[in-house]
Amino acid sequence: MYGVVGYLDRAGDGYAPIGSIALKMLRSLSPHAPDSTGAAFFMPQTHGQVLVAVKIEGDDERTLSGRVVRRVGRKANVVKSRMVGHTLQLVLDAVEDLRGVVDVVESVSEIGGVECFSVGRCLSIVKDVGSIEHLEEEYAFSTIRGTHMIGQARLATESRVDMSHSQPFWARPRPDVAVAHTGQVTNHHKLRRRYEAQGQRFFTDNDAEVIGTFLALEMEQGASLEDAMRASLGVLDGTYAYVAATEREMGAAKDFMGARPLVIAETDDFVVVSSEAAAVCEGLEQDLVTWEPDAKEVHVWPIRMPPVADPFGQSASL
Repeated sequence: MYGVVGYLDRAGDGYAPIGSIALKMLRSLSPHAPDSTGAAFFMPQTHGQVLVAVKIEGDDERTLSGRVVRRVGRKANVVKSRMVGHTLQLVLDAVEDLRGVVDVVESVSEIGGVECFSVGRCLSIVKDVGSIEHLEEEYAFSTIRGTHMIGQARLATESRVDMSHSQPFWARPRPDVAVAHTGQVTNHHKLRRRYEAQGQRFFTDNDAEVIGTFLALEMEQGASLEDAMRASLGVLDGTYAYVAATEREMGAAKDFMGARPLVIAETDDFVVVSSEAAAVCEGLEQDLVTWEPDAKEVHVWPIRMPPVADPFGQSASL
């Protein structure tokens, strides 16, 4: 756990400086959260193309990344590929079978070190071990532009410190859904076993990964993000607050006890959320009036749909 952030642009053309805002907000949290940092960025759609972020870790990352690109190339046309830090970023031509692409990518994981961090037409997750300063140096965080983002700075208390356990999590298997949380979901082991019996795959023992799966499966059954988040509060035990986002919305929720801090500021131009008011003001570089939701509250905000974009065209790292 430590802190979460979120930002949604209401005024722009789809190219708000979400990376710079994430950098400043997460920097505010980072003195208390040295273990890992990350953000899920949502960008304008890319002519139906698919963005895939893949963790590549191992003694020979070049060989592993090449193997992933070749295998994916048998399933879809790889328009662009590049390594940024320990992440392979791919742009694929329009793909109907997204789950098939994920299966192909993770077939390389049989030799270890490979995992899909995110899949979608708007979403790309950037996360790694270490501070926000490390991510800025390795991934050029501050250059990223888009419509909205959620992020987390982590102090590990109950699970390993590595890239996979860093947050946010892609809400597999649904594309363009991400989640980050602070606190503990105390019944996540029970839920995990239930989902695994249904064929779901998990890569960590982090409870936030279970939140993502819950939301994804609810939405697969036709629920809206808001409906799925409201339903989660009746299923997820513990004390927690979390942020979630899809290609069209950003949301925030607090558990039934309301024990974890979460503050919100809204203007005509943006919505900003964090577990600390200081991160809100530092991220936007202005004094903002914040308010705190009550226990069991869920808030979801829509975005304006921006024009189609050129993948990799707006950022040094996406």
